[in-house]
Amino acid sequence: MSQHDYTIDNQSFPSFRTDLNNALSAINSTNSGSSRPSSAVAGTIWLDTSGVATSQLLKLYDGADDILLGTVNFTANTVDWTDSAITLGANSVDSDQYVDGSIDTIHIGDSQITVGKMATNSVDSDQYVDGSIDTAHIADSTVSLAKLTATGTKDATTFLRGDNTFAAAGGGGKVLQVVSVNKTDTFSSSSTSFTDITGLTATITPSATSSKILVNVSIYAGGDGGARYGYKLVRVSTDISLGDAASSRTRSTAAGLSTDGQSIVSQPIVFLDSPSSTSSTTYKIQGRSESGNNFMVNRSSTDTDSANVFRLPSTITLIEIGV
Repeated sequence: MSQHDYTIDNQSFPSFRTDLNNALSAINSTNSGSSRPSSAVAGTIWLDTSGVATSQLLKLYDGADDILLGTVNFTANTVDWTDSAITLGANSVDSDQYVDGSIDTIHIGDSQITVGKMATNSVDSDQYVDGSIDTAHIADSTVSLAKLTATGTKDATTFLRGDNTFAAAGGGGKVLQVVSVNKTDTFSSSSTSFTDITGLTATITPSATSSKILVNVSIYAGGDGGARYGYKLVRVSTDISLGDAASSRTRSTAAGLSTDGQSIVSQPIVFLDSPSSTSSTTYKIQGRSESGNNFMVNRSSTDTDSANVFRLPSTITLIEIGV
């Protein structure tokens, strides 16, 4: 790196050669130096080495001042040219010069984008506007269960409810199963405490803890003349559907009075139970009579052997209701 005044004096040959080589060295090093060459004239380009060795300034002397042309980066082997206003000719910028996202809708003419201008698969979900796809543009059988946002288990055993939730088939007030026992034989007892009526027992296993069990019982009851009797609905060992306690009065589910020994009275029981269980659950009917009297099921007290005296069936039915 060097500079020269570019004046070759008359001199002997060895000195002339040295002076000429120095001038050529200055040209070869772009007039490098820490200050402008003393011989600079308008149009002289020189390399300012006054800064760091890895980054030097390329300048043009205009006869009055030095104009910075760019910075030579010796580490990156690049020249960072100084920005300046550039006037572009018509059609001088094509797609190679566009920066991604640099063209907004204001600079696109109406009706200028056609299907033919769009590359295959060039539009994906990032380009969709919310609400821009209507049902006319969704092909039949293209929306699978996996694409639905509804909650719950999505499979062949469930259905989609109006609240965008998948529920088990048969849920929401549907009958899931029915268990029914029909007692056709008779029963009698003089017990004054509630005792099991044989044959009026039914067992059900709920399919869900949320299920309800609708209990329907029809008892044909009789008793000794003037006798009072009562019946109680029991789930496993728990009394259910009883009247409120009131002093010494007996709480029961149903009760009756036999005005004479020939009467048979239907005693219906209907109760919607919530067992909150998926285990096998037994429902049964218990009965009792007042002291010194008998109560009967499916027959009268007198039970005379006559075509005008009747035998009847009693039933207990359990219906699981899905919730």
